[in-house]
Amino acid sequence: MKKVISITLVFIIAMFACIGAFAETGSSNMIDIDHVTVIFEEDSMFTPEEQQYIAEMLVYGNENATTLGIGCLFGHKYVEETVTTITHCVNPTDPRCLQEYFLIQTCSRCGKTNTEFIYSMYISCCP
Repeated sequence: MKKVISITLVFIIAMFACIGAFAETGSSNMIDIDHVTVIFEEDSMFTPEEQQYIAEMLVYGNENATTLGIGCLFGHKYVEETVTTITHCVNPTDPRCLQEYFLIQTCSRCGKTNTEFIYSMYISCCP
């Protein structure tokens, strides 16, 4: 009887550990590339693939050319969101890190992306 109870308890604990691990990985809204952290809104409308593309575009500065989709002949259907980047250790003294805000617009039909710089400021982030 003790074996059955202990096996059941181990199984229950393992189930809760797995649920916690899945919740941890699925709720991330930050992407780290080199010395830059790109932060998306908590309820981001962008898919994880779009977030990765946007993060790389903001860090490396290259925007791929997209073709005009047939659905976009009379205009794009943009989804927009504010995205924050933190470039770490820019200055040798405090405040060391540069925080920038961008308005990102992505067409949900063809994938065309527009980036508009909003503002920037230095913050105390890294020791």
